[in-house]
Amino acid sequence: MARRLVLAAVLVMAAPRPAPADWQVHRGGSSVVLERGERALRDNPDDETLARRVVQLAGRPGAAALRARFRAWAVGATGYAPLAAYAQLLFALGDAAEAAQTFGEALKIAPDSGAALAGRARALAATGAVAEAVAAYDQALGHEKRPPLRRRLIEAELALLAREPGGDLEHRLA
Repeated sequence: MARRLVLAAVLVMAAPRPAPADWQVHRGGSSVVLERGERALRDNPDDETLARRVVQLAGRPGAAALRARFRAWAVGATGYAPLAAYAQLLFALGDAAEAAQTFGEALKIAPDSGAALAGRARALAATGAVAEAVAAYDQALGHEKRPPLRRRLIEAELALLAREPGGDLEHRLA
């Protein structure tokens, strides 16, 4: 009789259990992860890497809806964060022209934002507006004090000037 009780106890303990609550949430697919990514981008609007990851999570099918959600948040915004996050997202989506314009709007609210200055310079460079991009990089360098970020800006500006035929790289370095 004792053996049967022990065997029954072992079988009850070995029986499958329902999945924990956190697993059930994740079973919904990547929509929960995308939602968390969007929230993180809203909390960290200057994070260009996060914007690229959110776009990757949304994928092609979700890109338009993602853009619409961030546009709705940014339209009529009086604060910096909605515009900066939308601009980062636009650039990650590949709409450099609209991103440059939106970074410009963000700079009206926070003119000393190094991330918005650098983002505008990157977006202008991607549109092919070299002269404007160089001026934007120079402006960003004037505001950025952290050596790793300054180096990144300098490297991006030099790369832009180097690929420009007849560019003034040598003149600017002299």
